[in-house]
Amino acid sequence: MKSALIKVYDLRKSLDDWEKRAGLQSLNTNCRIILATLCKSKNSLPINKIKNSYLIKSKMSIATFNRSIKLLLRAKKIKLYASPSDKRSQIIEIV
Repeated sequence: MKSALIKVYDLRKSLDDWEKRAGLQSLNTNCRIILATLCKSKNSLPINKIKNSYLIKSKMSIATFNRSIKLLLRAKKIKLYASPSDKRSQIIEIV
């Protein structure tokens, strides 16, 4: 058990170091999760697909997701635009 906790600590420390290098230390954890999910998937995705990804669905409510999207928009880390195929849907893209 102790060795597993030490490994978790080392992973969290490494993640923190990488986030500082990427300039993400000013963002909250939820914003970081959204950006990481977006980068892992593609650079742009429909917002509904991101909402249903594992980390986002299991870690945050819809209201928290929407607040985090607004924070990312204000920080100019992402942009939203209407989907060309479905005007009711939005595409999220890293800036």
